[in-house]
Amino acid sequence: MDQLELSVKVDDATDEEIAEINREIRQWINENVPDCRISSGQPAIARAGEKGLDLGLLAPITLVFLQSGALKELVNCLTTYVKERRRKVSLSVQNQAGKSISIEAENLGKQELERIMQQMREIAGAGPA
Repeated sequence: MDQLELSVKVDDATDEEIAEINREIRQWINENVPDCRISSGQPAIARAGEKGLDLGLLAPITLVFLQSGALKELVNCLTTYVKERRRKVSLSVQNQAGKSISIEAENLGKQELERIMQQMREIAGAGPA
């Protein structure tokens, strides 16, 4: 299974807000998906005048799966996070080849969840269900 990158997008959010959501999502995944390891992404490039912001938290979150069932746990974890905690957050998951899917509150019905799970399997290199 390939490693995946998770990016956070919130319309009209500041860098500080994005960094806080990244911290929150890292903690959420660590607590809910023990078979998924998070490694640090490449830090964002600092802009003149920025102080006190952990720019590494603006970079994509790299996810590495330790067990095959971790992918399903991750999808469940991310969809619960978006539905219950951050409805205005858009999460993008991308593989190393650049293929990606987006998880947003608007696309989280039962049929959409099945489609997201299928797409996650494909981009993670786990193949069709």
